[in-house]
Amino acid sequence: MVRIRQLKRQDLDFVHESTQREQWGHTKRDVERCFVYEPDGCFVAEHASQKVGHVFTINYGELGWIGLLIVNPEHRGKGVGTLLMEKAIHYLGEKGTKTIGLDAVGKAVPVYQRFGFKKAYDSLRFRKQQLEKEKQETFTTTNIRPLKKDDLKTVAEFDSKIFGANRTRVLQALYNDFEKQCWIAKRNHKILGYIINRKDENVYRIGPWVCRPKHLETAKALLEVCMNAAEEDAVEMYVGVLATNLDAVELVESLGFSQTPKSVRMFMGTPTQTADAMGIYGIAAPEIG
Repeated sequence: MVRIRQLKRQDLDFVHESTQREQWGHTKRDVERCFVYEPDGCFVAEHASQKVGHVFTINYGELGWIGLLIVNPEHRGKGVGTLLMEKAIHYLGEKGTKTIGLDAVGKAVPVYQRFGFKKAYDSLRFRKQQLEKEKQETFTTTNIRPLKKDDLKTVAEFDSKIFGANRTRVLQALYNDFEKQCWIAKRNHKILGYIINRKDENVYRIGPWVCRPKHLETAKALLEVCMNAAEEDAVEMYVGVLATNLDAVELVESLGFSQTPKSVRMFMGTPTQTADAMGIYGIAAPEIG
């Protein structure tokens, strides 16, 4: 028998070990943040008192998200993943979500389709090595400055109109952890965009990276700020880009990013306020949208 229970803080080492085994690149702090976002919506599967899988959710109101679904290799194909998914979907349904999203690797798409998820578009992954510094002149005239704590409320309001849901607690947590790697672009007191760059030792992960649609110059300047601010030991930078935002795809490719294996963004339920993909240049993370 497999038992699904609420995940506890003491289970986070197990989750981190799982992500390390799958080579997803999550740090212990990444896992902890995902837990803090929605502690009641994280679940672990046990068999014979042994932890064999887990899944995380986050509730944005009418939009919910599922991520970090991993089953130990020796217990795959035995229905553990199905039980975890059912628990996650039920939890978000109880919270009143009307739409649930996730990012799926290609081989998992048929599995999620059986739950009613439908493919929306590809969620691309890009990597850049050799982070050469950009010239200072490329962004000094674009009204970009470090993001301050006092900006978070207006940034969250700006972000919600493009992402399609309020994710204040996500932005707050990321800012708390990466304060010196957050920037905002403004003109005449009007937000044009913002970017958050998460550093893990000598690797950087961009996201969220959000701009007003068609403000390609602002988006480029924000990314160049991140590249310019990379420390000397930095070796790689990653960013997730929605395939429907062709401007973002062309931009990262023009700056030397190369594509790595992609995933598929999927949704189930009744569409509510939809995201404006043309304003999403970089996703926050596959597990939170």
